[in-house]
Amino acid sequence: MVVRTCQADAGVEAQVESLLLARKEVEVGLLIGRLGNGSKDLALALVRSPNNGGEAPARCTGVAPAGGSKSRKGGGKASLAIQVSIDLDDEWVVEHARQVRRMLLGGIRVIGVYLFGPESGFNQASKELASVAVECVEVGLGCDDTARNNNGREALLMHADSGSRRISMKVASADGALQPADLKFMPLLDNFVPLTCSYEVELSIPATSPAAKSVATLFEKMAAAEGGRMMCGEGMLSSGGRLPTADTPVIELLPGKGQGPSSSALQVELLCALPQSAPTHGALVGALNGRAQGLAKIKGCMHGRAYVHKRDTWSSAVDALKADLADTLQARLEMMLELEEEDCGDDNDGRPEMMSAEGLKKHFFRALPRRVGLPWVGGIMACDYLSPGDSTDDAASHGSMLLGLEGDVAVDESWEKVNETRATDGGVWVPSIRSHLTSDHNDVDVTDDDGMTRGKSASTATGFPCSMPILMGLAAASGLAMAFLVTSM
Repeated sequence: MVVRTCQADAGVEAQVESLLLARKEVEVGLLIGRLGNGSKDLALALVRSPNNGGEAPARCTGVAPAGGSKSRKGGGKASLAIQVSIDLDDEWVVEHARQVRRMLLGGIRVIGVYLFGPESGFNQASKELASVAVECVEVGLGCDDTARNNNGREALLMHADSGSRRISMKVASADGALQPADLKFMPLLDNFVPLTCSYEVELSIPATSPAAKSVATLFEKMAAAEGGRMMCGEGMLSSGGRLPTADTPVIELLPGKGQGPSSSALQVELLCALPQSAPTHGALVGALNGRAQGLAKIKGCMHGRAYVHKRDTWSSAVDALKADLADTLQARLEMMLELEEEDCGDDNDGRPEMMSAEGLKKHFFRALPRRVGLPWVGGIMACDYLSPGDSTDDAASHGSMLLGLEGDVAVDESWEKVNETRATDGGVWVPSIRSHLTSDHNDVDVTDDDGMTRGKSASTATGFPCSMPILMGLAAASGLAMAFLVTSM
């Protein structure tokens, strides 16, 4: 049997030492890094799962003798160690992984779970811990994860024995099975390089049913359509306009070919197909049945960032960056739905404004959450999202709670501009004469109430017959924003 190898950053060992010095009884949390770097997994940091309503997510019952069992006086058999039982709030740990997923950047994922505690407690809870570790990996999967090809049913489970101080790593399966892994500690973080890019989004999708359920479905389609277009793109270095070959090692593209720590980011231009020619476009149009009831549109600029190993190929590095862009768009759409659900009122029958019967008869405009940077470990950044009305203090507090950031957290607001996007003065234009398709199904002649022809519209960039309000445009698209328009038919 081939034993899997896991390399862990020296900082992980230091985190365990701090738990020993603090005389912690038990602690559970997330293992952060990446799975499957060739034949090796990389563990970069431990993130403690926070308390849930004042209750720790892992609690011990029973007492284990420090240093193991002791012999009776005069020799004889060793006394039995008191068995320790660990009560684990598995749902909370998985929810923690889901929240942390949004804060991790491209190339870095939740790869499992760690437990600090007595060996007897770990042995008693090992099957439950294995299942939780796999669930945490599954909720943290991104668009490019090789874990999907690995059935997405494996994770790493690290145990730090509070008695013997021994640290071990195992490969966990969903059925609770554990296989040993070879664990080695070494400096890793200096080998990671940031890739960044700015990505312009302008996406329109027709809605075919004004119902609350269809709004969530519509968001899923938007994220899938734009994500598919991103993943088909090619990466070009912004400096010099160089297009490296797919198998070029990242280290060859760094100043001095990567000698010493690399703190400067590689700026990337992502070259993507136009929406009409992307592979997902035709499938999306074909999947929309029935009469178009409205139009959802996203427009703005997103910041993408990924951390890749110096010895990764250019192709895999760009894949991590593209996946980060797809993930951040999906995360923002999910957050917008969650915020609407939190803000729902009695006058909407308990439903969010944009999902209510009344809300779906008019257009709405929302600024999507803005991405900001959070300093994390070894020069690697994490991120958070600021909704309208949020401050950097909110992001710092969020990072402290979910990532365990300590001290004054310097939030980096430079990634994306404050969203000043708004509907243009023309607002929503409802034509009195409905759209008439030309023979090529690409252009639409539309006439206003005053009889003036506004020209030809690209049928909302879908080739669809339009019988809906038309959004004339979003101005000042310095941030990311969304508009949703629905007719009252």
